[in-house]
Amino acid sequence: GRLMDAHFRPATTAELVRQLPAAAQLVVKPSRVTGSGKSVVFVEASALASALDGRSDAIIQLPVAQHRDLAVLNGSSLNTLRVTTYRKLDGEVVHLGTFLRMGRTGSRVDNTGAGGLYVGVDSERAVLHADGYNKDASKVYQAHPDSGLLFADRKVPGFAAIREAYIAAHRQTPWIDLASWDVAIDTTGKPVTIEVNVGTTLSVPQFACG
Repeated sequence: GRLMDAHFRPATTAELVRQLPAAAQLVVKPSRVTGSGKSVVFVEASALASALDGRSDAIIQLPVAQHRDLAVLNGSSLNTLRVTTYRKLDGEVVHLGTFLRMGRTGSRVDNTGAGGLYVGVDSERAVLHADGYNKDASKVYQAHPDSGLLFADRKVPGFAAIREAYIAAHRQTPWIDLASWDVAIDTTGKPVTIEVNVGTTLSVPQFACG
C-alpha cells in the first residue's frame, strides 16, 4: 500500500514518472501470489497512476529487451526460460531441468495459460529439444506455429552460466526446497530474473525434459 522508488524510498507517482525515460512503457503486475500472466498490464508512464488505482500490492518494471535469438521465435512476447532447481535432503542444490516458454503472435506474455507453448532445453548441449507443447501437452509442435521456426538444436545463449547462476541463487534461499525461476535473456546474453515460483509442479518440466 506504500509506493516506493527503486531504492525503497517513499515516492509519488509523479516523482517516479520524472525518474523514467521520456515516453517509457512500464509493466505493472502483482508482486506476490500470482501466475499465468494474471493482472499483468503494460502502460505508458503517464498512465501509471490509473494502473495503480485499486492495487495495494504491485511491482513496477521497465520491459526487458530480449536477445535476438529468443525474439526471433516470437517478437511480441518476452520469451523466458523456466529454470527448476531442487534442494536435496543433504542440502545440495541441483538443477532439475529448464524449458523455454514462448508466446503467440500479438501476445505480450509467454504463459501457457495465455496460449503460449514451451520446449525443453538440453542441459548438456544448451540447445532446444525437438518437441514443444501447449499447456496440457495435448498438442506437440516441432516448430513455432506462427513463425514456423524449428525448435530442434536451436542454441540458447548463455545457458551454462544461467543454470549455475540460479543454482547459486537457490543456495541463498534456504527456506525454499523447490523453485522455478523465470529468466529473460537480455540483448547482451545476460540473465534477468522476472520472478521465482515456489508453488511449482514437476509435470511441465517432465513433459519438456523427461
